[in-house]
Amino acid sequence: MKTIKILRWTARILGGLILVLVLLFFFGEGLPELSTLTAHESRLLFSMLLMLIGTAFAFKWELVGSLLIIFGYILFAFFNQKLLPGPVLPIFLFTGILFLITAVKTKKMEV
Repeated sequence: MKTIKILRWTARILGGLILVLVLLFFFGEGLPELSTLTAHESRLLFSMLLMLIGTAFAFKWELVGSLLIIFGYILFAFFNQKLLPGPVLPIFLFTGILFLITAVKTKKMEV
């Protein structure tokens, strides 16, 4: 039980830091002009939004949020043709996996 709490709070802290960092970036730089994005950039933005929405959802619904984060990361990696796109984005995947572990372990403990 203690391990689950540690994993859950690690995921929440990482997720919260990601959300704050992205919000600061968007407030500082502004949203991109959607009409000027290429199809490739639109796909990358969509997958990034999936990861961000999943991160926000994971605070309330860990399983749904974690699956959105992981699916968004897989889409981003597929569209970007790199398994680990940059040094920051793998933190999304790590956070999603932590949320998934805590969701599964919590369900097993309830049964």
